[in-house]
Formats: sequence, structure tokens, C-alpha cells
Amino acid sequence: MQGVVGVMNFFLDTRSDFHSLSTRFFGFFGQKYPEEKHHEPGIFALQAYDAVWTVGLVMNEGCNNKGRQLLESILKTDFEGLSGNIQFTKRKLEPATQFQIINIIEKSYRELGFWTDNLGFSHSINNGVHNLSMESLGHVFWPRGSRSAPRGKNCIHAYFSCK
Repeated sequence: MQGVVGVMNFFLDTRSDFHSLSTRFFGFFGQKYPEEKHHEPGIFALQAYDAVWTVGLVMNEGCNNKGRQLLESILKTDFEGLSGNIQFTKRKLEPATQFQIINIIEKSYRELGFWTDNLGFSHSINNGVHNLSMESLGHVFWPRGSRSAPRGKNCIHAYFSCK
């Protein structure tokens, strides 16, 4: 597959708590599935970790484990988890505000940059230079080596030629 632009949830993998989880995850997962090439925790593992951490924080604050009180305490939670900010609005977890933009090229992908909700596109998540246009991220490899994004009938043809 070539020429697909996609987004991935972004999380900081340089934090010490991420390294701690990653080491434990590698030990468990690597032993259980030695044939697997990748032993790093992905976004779903981080979200599960944050869910358990959220309940642990609430229980540690003295909340008893009765249903309604536990739920209300969880909904007041606000902290920076491994998967991003853990905060609830109208009884729902706030959506992610940072994404990594990737360009799929054959069996691999190239990291183009990042998109944040309030700043737009940037080459680096910490970079002060942001732009509302994805063109600022540089060259994208489109289907069949085209220099521009497929449009109209070409877009449909590009979709089916990628399969």
C-alpha cells in the first residue's frame, strides 16, 4: 500500500512512568509471545493502564467502592495519563488533542509531523512553528508517485489501486 496519509494517537514515550510500564510490559509480553517482533505497549495498553490508574487514584482518595459514588469520583478525575489527558466532560472522556501524521509507503510508514487541536500542523510536537496547512509538513508520497493528492475519480481509483 502506498500513498495513504493517516493519523495515530500521539503519546510521549520519554516519560519515566512510560519506561517503567514498558519494561514490565516487555517482560510479560516478551515471555508469553517471543515470536512477536514488537513488545512495546501501544495506545490501547496505555488507555487500559490509565483506566486502572484512574480507579486506583479515586480509591486511594478514600472513595468507597459503591457504584454511584465511585462513578461520580471518576468523572471528577483530571490528570495527565500515559495516553494523554484524563478528564471527563458531560460524562465522557475528552478526546485526544494531539495526533501524529504519517504517510504509508509500501510496508512501512514515514512520520510527517504532528497536528494539535489548538495549533494545527508542525514538524515537532514541541516546535513553536505551527501552520494550519498540512503542506508545511513537506512532501507526501501519493498513489502511483503523484505529486498531488488524488481528487474526484482519481481519488476512487487511487483507493482501489492501493488494495
